[in-house]
Amino acid sequence: MSSWIVRACLTSTAHKLSCRTSGHVRHVVFRRSFSPMAWYNKQLQRAPVITKSLTSGILFSLGDVLAQFFTKKKDENMDWKRTARAYIFGTFILGPLAHLHFNFLEWLVIKKWALTGVKVAFVKMFMDQFTYWAPGINMIYLFALPMLEGQGTQQSAQTVKDRIIPVLKANYTLWPAAQLINFRLVPVPHQLNFVLVVSLGWACYLSWFTARQDQEKAALAEKAALAASSSSPEAAHAQQKQS
Repeated sequence: MSSWIVRACLTSTAHKLSCRTSGHVRHVVFRRSFSPMAWYNKQLQRAPVITKSLTSGILFSLGDVLAQFFTKKKDENMDWKRTARAYIFGTFILGPLAHLHFNFLEWLVIKKWALTGVKVAFVKMFMDQFTYWAPGINMIYLFALPMLEGQGTQQSAQTVKDRIIPVLKANYTLWPAAQLINFRLVPVPHQLNFVLVVSLGWACYLSWFTARQDQEKAALAEKAALAASSSSPEAAHAQQKQS
């Protein structure tokens, strides 16, 4: 009887140890098998627009932070409102529009025109850069940022008019080659992500360019104000008294 009780106790203990060990192994295997890219791909499948938009906002605002970090003077503070505006643009404008754009290109070039091989990348790049997308999204950026700053539609439209040509010139030094690589090698669900990674540098440029243009505009306005005040009748009268 006592030997039967001992065997039962040993069996129960071995079973508990086995359960605990197998549970620990499952936990370790789960931790080791977790892949950030696999998790991200799942999010792309479940909610592609939201996932791409949030990714766009994070990377676009990170580009602005890098631009400020490398261009600001030592006594200047980070402009977090400017970074917030970059995040808003990336999340609510660039992300959703880019999702539609890349899916449209895939439908147009692959399904409707039925192109194959190297032609796909070249035609997609041409459509992306030289038809509606590159000019359009840069104009939207140049219009949206002043609006987010609180400027009116006329001022924002003038900003587009003044800055679109220099921005497009810079755009064509980078993006045609980048998009050829993108459309040739990167799967459609990740094409926006490739653009966003490259956009870290591009967002740096846009943020730097926009800030520099604003500074030059402010400097010109200050000079004009000084010139106007020095040419006023009161200033002329004061100069006559001094002489």
